[in-house]
Amino acid sequence: MASPGPRFRIKTRHYDATKWCSENRKSGPKLSDLPVELMNMICDFLVEPDDPDNPFPETEDMSAFRLTSRAINQKTYDSFAKVFFGCCSIDMGWRGLQRLAGISQTPELARNVRHVYLKQQRRKHLETDVSASDYLSEARIRRARLELEKDDFLGRSGADTLALGSAFTRLPNLNQVDIWLSRVDARPPLRDRLGLLEPRTSTHMFAILTAALDHAGIKLRVLEMHNPDSRPTNIEPISIRALNMPRDTMTCFSQLSELSFFLETRDQTVEQLKYWYRFTANFISNSSQLRKLELKFRDNWEDTAKVFSSIAAYVKLPRLEHLSFFYMQCSGKDLQTFLDNHTKLQSLSLDSLRITGETTFADVLGSMQSLQTKLSTFKCRQIAQEGKRLYFRTLGDVKTYRPHPERTITRTSIMWARPHDFEIVASPLKYEGSAEWWHFGGVQHQIGLLKDDLVVSSLSCEPGEDDEDSPEFYLWSYMPQD
Repeated sequence: MASPGPRFRIKTRHYDATKWCSENRKSGPKLSDLPVELMNMICDFLVEPDDPDNPFPETEDMSAFRLTSRAINQKTYDSFAKVFFGCCSIDMGWRGLQRLAGISQTPELARNVRHVYLKQQRRKHLETDVSASDYLSEARIRRARLELEKDDFLGRSGADTLALGSAFTRLPNLNQVDIWLSRVDARPPLRDRLGLLEPRTSTHMFAILTAALDHAGIKLRVLEMHNPDSRPTNIEPISIRALNMPRDTMTCFSQLSELSFFLETRDQTVEQLKYWYRFTANFISNSSQLRKLELKFRDNWEDTAKVFSSIAAYVKLPRLEHLSFFYMQCSGKDLQTFLDNHTKLQSLSLDSLRITGETTFADVLGSMQSLQTKLSTFKCRQIAQEGKRLYFRTLGDVKTYRPHPERTITRTSIMWARPHDFEIVASPLKYEGSAEWWHFGGVQHQIGLLKDDLVVSSLSCEPGEDDEDSPEFYLWSYMPQD
């Protein structure tokens, strides 16, 4: 009789438990005799997260279930492939691309891949291994150096784009790609000594993705960009120049239903093109099927007004339902125009905006009250008018913060705050307002109350005044500035 294999053998004190089970198994129906459909239902139940807010499946119970017998393992293979390969996280280096190629060359796995996370290759440990010749073995140093050389060859030759594109051609159900943004560290002496390339930037990764999608002929449904670090200074946005691409290539994004962008308006390494501010509007207009749009900026506030003016003038998304703007300067007229052109919104979030011009934020709220009849959720935070902070006299949400022990200024951003940053903050400096479907009178009524409750303070809103650790970010303090 053939051995059941090491994966299915349970030994305790040199006693083979699988042999005992086979000898003492009772006659009658067995769990392994269940049809595949029921097996899949059991697997779906086992991987369902205990926390409804957790999007990732719980795989431990299903893995244990699959190891109970060879028959169960074979019958649950499709469920295994769906759970473990439905979302693949890939480092954009030689090793990560080889892994994706292996997955794509196995049809049973490739057809289940629907979502790919692209991350920068973690080269730091390899560079450390190469430089640590005093206490590491020669074989380990040689392996690290070889992997770095392979990765650099991919970058210099453009083979990384071909490798990603070739893998994509064998992923028939791929519809979502996420790019994890992070800041490239300063060039260490080791890279100069070994002649190594810089790690791929976020802009470079987006360019590789675009070319790979074009090569594979894939039209994405979801494109999102994430910050894996809680500190804003560790974010490296996509350069707005990366959105300037041929029309044929841009068709890869024409079927997007969800788009989340984190953009930087200036690329200091090249000369600014004449119509650079139109690139974002052209890209978003190409994605006319969008239902969800999230647009964030990082530096150069004075540039975002010009970018958003082009967006307000040319972008009309008839199916848009969820909209978020973060870290942006714009004219009140452009903001009102864009919102008036999209009256099917169900949720709207405005975070850290500096509004200029004669059209005030109160005017924008008044227009929303009459036109945004489908809204179920509205949130606003850190809105400024002509350089002065706006707050809500009575209706705003009061947050709690504690001053930094070495400074008298409080941190303000709930998004970036650490646990020790909290202290009770009193009225009237309430910079956040919200209107929800369950509020008394509904969303429109609550927006009207927020409009009437809005006050222009005497405090300025210059970015960087309140947080020396993040001078380029728009963080407000609850403490007045002298």
